[in-house]
Amino acid sequence: MGSPVGATLRRLSWPLIGFGFLLAVSSLVGNWHYRLSLLTIARIDTIWSWEHSQVTDMFRCVWQNAAHILADRPAAVVPGASSLNQYASNTVNIWLNTATHAGLPLPVSVGIGLGLLFLVVTSWRPLLSSPSTPAEKTTVL
Repeated sequence: MGSPVGATLRRLSWPLIGFGFLLAVSSLVGNWHYRLSLLTIARIDTIWSWEHSQVTDMFRCVWQNAAHILADRPAAVVPGASSLNQYASNTVNIWLNTATHAGLPLPVSVGIGLGLLFLVVTSWRPLLSSPSTPAEKTTVL
């Protein structure tokens, strides 16, 4: 049986893992550099304020982008940004979406995406599998 401290730490780790996952997804979907430009234009200090920190702003970005996509809300515009950057930063900022919007045919984008996914899966499989014989194991001197 594990110690009560270990069990408590395991219970506390799940909310932290969940928060980290949500932050990672919002950071991947949003464009942090574009958002930082918006905050700079609005003269909002992001360093010492939890309300306007980069973490909370990325969560806010996901909701604002969803509202822009689903409810046709106005886009957040950074003066001087290209129309493609504005589109990507106000929708889902992943290359498949942006490349398709820029004119790459959807089947080509999907084909490239599937090819990259195949490379990821085939690259990670050897790393995740354990060596089958002791001779394959590496020894550290």
